[in-house]
Amino acid sequence: MSSEVWLRFGRGGGGGQSSPHLWRTFIWILLPLILLGGDYLLEPVVFENKKAVAALSVNTLLERGQEHLGTFRGHSVVVTLQPLFSPSFRKTTSRAGLVISHFVHVDSESYSLSLLGRVLLDFLSRQDPSQAEHLKTSLDELKGIPPGGIHHVDLGEDAPLPYRDIFMVFFEAESPEESRINTISKGMKEVYRQAAELGVEALYVPCLTYRWEDQRRFEFGDFFDAVLMPIPSEISPRMLFVALYSEYPSFVLEDAAASLNRVWDTRLGEMPLGILSLHRSQLRMILVFLSLSLAAGAIEVPLTPLKVAKIAILFLGMAEGASALLGFVVPESSRGLGLGLRMASMLLLAIFLPRLSAWNYRNVFRKGQERR
Repeated sequence: MSSEVWLRFGRGGGGGQSSPHLWRTFIWILLPLILLGGDYLLEPVVFENKKAVAALSVNTLLERGQEHLGTFRGHSVVVTLQPLFSPSFRKTTSRAGLVISHFVHVDSESYSLSLLGRVLLDFLSRQDPSQAEHLKTSLDELKGIPPGGIHHVDLGEDAPLPYRDIFMVFFEAESPEESRINTISKGMKEVYRQAAELGVEALYVPCLTYRWEDQRRFEFGDFFDAVLMPIPSEISPRMLFVALYSEYPSFVLEDAAASLNRVWDTRLGEMPLGILSLHRSQLRMILVFLSLSLAAGAIEVPLTPLKVAKIAILFLGMAEGASALLGFVVPESSRGLGLGLRMASMLLLAIFLPRLSAWNYRNVFRKGQERR
């Protein structure tokens, strides 16, 4: 910044500013960046879609216990071999949920626990009988939930589990294994919705109803796809743990890793990547360029609350209008061009728009009269 521009910045384009006024100017300029930092703390995601590893490796998975695949629609996706009730899982997040299967016997209109459900109930019975009784009571009251529906049980903050929330996805007991993929997809969509409403930050999803020894079992790739695709755009729950069991035979783990890699590459390849997948890009770009606009405005006029409000309102309105126009004109397939034009339009607005903050109708008409 040249000495002339710096002098104008310090004087706000007019009478000199004292040191407190100068600091106040800096605070106004930094305010959008402070808001940007707050937004990132609330949703600590930069890229909505990102690949963290080239490929999931069984050896690495066995060695580390888990592997971070990357992010999908802003959600962190992790494959884990950690034991179901591992205390280390609780350290990952403040509120976590476990998804289990539950069976509906349509003919008899009754329900039955899955193997994982029985293990969960047995664990609670040994660790906290009152929590086990709470779960039993909740299950006894089940009524009218069809296949694909879900049931939520809140075990409370003092639960002796790494999870506070239990989400049960209902399957028809007599249905073939292959038909359960649709049930998983339908159930997980509802699980994600309820988890977001409850503020659940992480979901632990084992391979629901999967039995490796059953020749009619569904493929791991189909299961992973059914869990991955219903993930909403909302950031909560921000972490998804896809759970495999270390007790699986090595050939099953190899098949699972290969299937997960194939589906992950396919689905991630369909999404915008890199800078094109910036999370909350419109809001965050507006805050960055608004800060630049206030800095440019400080050169023209002293930054007072009224001037800042005028610059912000003008900039926000015109930036949103320009983005809407570009979204209408630029085809959806040209994401890179659209993003580049949006950034260019915001840059031009940031530089030239502050001059308008010093205008009003009296100034405009007065200049017109002087010309006459």
